[in-house]
Amino acid sequence: MTESLRGVYELQGMFHQDWDLDYESWDEVIEDFARSRSAYASAAVTELANMAEQWSEKRIRKEIRVIVTQKEAAKLPQPRWKNAALTLRERIIAAQRNYGHWSTD
Repeated sequence: MTESLRGVYELQGMFHQDWDLDYESWDEVIEDFARSRSAYASAAVTELANMAEQWSEKRIRKEIRVIVTQKEAAKLPQPRWKNAALTLRERIIAAQRNYGHWSTD
């Protein structure tokens, strides 16, 4: 598994079945991910950009739904799932900037 994929799977781990018991909002999950797992967050940013550039819409939709749950995926911009991947990427970058962990990778 590549490091960038590992970052995406770490984010997926943050969105466990009962994530809403630990966090008040989806953005809070992403902020915690950026703060507490900054290296993985940077890797996830890279992989989400790769998804948007190289993957089919169908494959991105499937992966995003696995990463953040179907309910939360429905809140991302559609019908273009490439936009959903980029939106998730931008939210991670914004959270990293808030905690001083942002990199230009």
